[in-house]
Parts: sequence; structure tokens; C-alpha cells
Amino acid sequence: MKIKRQVVIGLIFVISIVVLYWGINFVKGLDVFSSQRTFYAEYDNISGLLVASPITISGFKVGQVTDIQFKENEPGKLIVKFVISEDLDIPDNSVARIESADLLGSKAVVIHMGNSTVNAQSGSYLKGEMEASLKEEVSIQMLPLKTKVESLLSSFDSALAVVQYIFNESTRDNLARSFESIRYTIASLERASSTIDTLLRTQQYKIVNIVSNVEAITLNIKNQNEEIANIVGNFSNLTDSLMVSNIKSTFQNADKTMYELSEITRKINSGEGSMGLLLESDSIYIRLNQATLEMKLLLEDMRVNPDRYIHFSVFGKSSKRHPYTPPVEEEVDKEPKK
Repeated sequence: MKIKRQVVIGLIFVISIVVLYWGINFVKGLDVFSSQRTFYAEYDNISGLLVASPITISGFKVGQVTDIQFKENEPGKLIVKFVISEDLDIPDNSVARIESADLLGSKAVVIHMGNSTVNAQSGSYLKGEMEASLKEEVSIQMLPLKTKVESLLSSFDSALAVVQYIFNESTRDNLARSFESIRYTIASLERASSTIDTLLRTQQYKIVNIVSNVEAITLNIKNQNEEIANIVGNFSNLTDSLMVSNIKSTFQNADKTMYELSEITRKINSGEGSMGLLLESDSIYIRLNQATLEMKLLLEDMRVNPDRYIHFSVFGKSSKRHPYTPPVEEEVDKEPKK
């Protein structure tokens, strides 16, 4: 009886131990009565991952982290041990990435399934990765904006330098003078417009008369439109008559006359005919020169001895006359050399 009581106490103790172990694992999220596979992943930084953090695939929890330890002989490296209770085939090139599970910063291991045909066995290592932190994500997103802002600031600085260079003291003085000139110009335009307005008011009657005269002239032109058309028609008929007249023959005759004149000039230049001989022959020139010299000698003798040629006598004809004495002959020009 006493032995039976001890057996019962022992069984109760064993059962209590088993229930306690199961309860502790149940609280941890482990099911000791289901098939579990253990995997490992290596990280440089787990960023707050804890034991009992969930393991998810496509958002579904398939296990949890069971242990985190530093890697032996490699300080700074962390080995994360996790178990998967679901019966899933996990390719050996799958990636175990530590990601944020919620907005509070809780971490979880998300397994991204690979495309390998070989499945990872229990106890093998999966490739470990770490998602970028919020700071890194913000930096990545802000990097293009930062680059654009820096470029914009650089352009703005260059533009500001150009503006400062343009609007220096000399330029400001020039602008001030320009605006002053514009003010004077506007004042001059105002005075000119006032003068024009006064002129229009004083000369309004004359302007009306001018406009009336112009209107009368245009009206007369309109009334004489038929006569103007007749004049234009007559002028057109005149030009047509001139076109059909014997203008062609007139130009032909003129061309013939010019040709004949050209032939005459050619013959004179070549020494043909009397005119050509007169212009081209040296003998005619010499003869004319000799004749001129003889005429000069004759006139000189008549001046010196007029009684030889003209005789007046009251008592009759005298038999005494001066004999002819030839004057000193001047040398006759020799034949010019050609």
C-alpha cells in the first residue's frame, strides 16, 4: 500500500515536470509536440532582435527565435538560432532578413524564399541580412533632394554673384540716371501731347476743311472714274499701236546706218579714198606745206614791192620797173619722218 502511494507521487511529479516544460515552451510560443526544424543565420547587427521574436514568411508566423549568441573567434558577429514549426520546404538560398514588425520598433526575422530546387536541412545556415534603418531609408530618399538643393544653392549663389556684379555702384548710378532720363522723356511726351492737343483744337477748322477737300477730291476721282478708264484705255491703245508700228524696220535701218558709218571710218583709217589719203599720205602734207610757203613768199613780195604788181601813172606808162628780186627763201620743211 505504501509502495503504491510512492508510485503515484512519482507519476504526479513527472507529469508536473512535463506540464511545466510544455507550459514554459507554450508561453515562449514553442510546441514541443510538433515537428520542429532548427536554422541559423549570421548577422553583424541584429538591431534589437530578441529571443522569442517571431519568424514570418509572407506575413505568417512560422516559428520564433530561440537563441542569440556571439560567434566564437569572431567578435562582433552574432549567431541567431530560430526554429520553424510549420512543415514548409525552404530553399537553401533563402534569405533571413531582420525587419521591423511594427511602428514601435519590434523586430522579426522575415524569410524571403529563394528559387533553389535544393531545400535547406534542419541545422543549416541561411543567409542573414538587415533591413535599412529608418535613418538610412530617409537618407536614401533624401539624397536626390539633397543633391538638387545643393545644385540649386550653387546656381543661386552664382546668380547672386552675377546680380551683385551687375548692380554695383556704377550700375546703380547708371540706372538712376536712366530712370531720371525716362522721367524727363515722359514729361516731354506729356508736353508734346498737350501741344498736339492744343494744335488740334486751334486748327480744328482747317483740319475739317482739309478732310473735306480730300473727300471732295476722292469724290471727283470716283465721278471721273469712267473718263480715267477711257484715258487708260487710250494709253493702252497707243502703246499697242507703237508696238505694232514699223519700229522693227526703223531699228534695222539705224543698225544699217551705223554699220555703214563704221565701214567709212574703217576705210579712212586704212587710207582708202580721198579722205583716207588726206589723213594717211605724207606727200599731200608736204605739198600743202610747200604751197603755203610759196603763198607766204608771194604775199611778202607784194608787200615789199607793190609797184611791181600795181602801177599808177598820170603821164603814161613808165618803162622802168623794178626787176623781180626773189626774197630770201626760207627753208621748206623737210619731209617728216614717219
